[in-house]
Amino acid sequence: MHQLRTKATTEQIIERVVMQRRPGDLLSMRAAVRRVRSELPACELTDAELVEPIARRALLRGCSISFDLEAGGNGFAAPLES
Repeated sequence: MHQLRTKATTEQIIERVVMQRRPGDLLSMRAAVRRVRSELPACELTDAELVEPIARRALLRGCSISFDLEAGGNGFAAPLES
């Protein structure tokens, strides 16, 4: 049950973070994840797990998204080198 409460809280924080942007604004994924973590330090989701709900909410808000999270940290896979 604790995980469900954390998930709802995480969703509420994501909503608040995204709603601070105006439609058409550019949302930095790195800044959004950092903001969620600053407001909910006990968040059990990895950065990678936070990306999808943040991006989904931002797109619904009409924001552009900068996927500028650093690879390899907190669940993010490093890109393949060519």
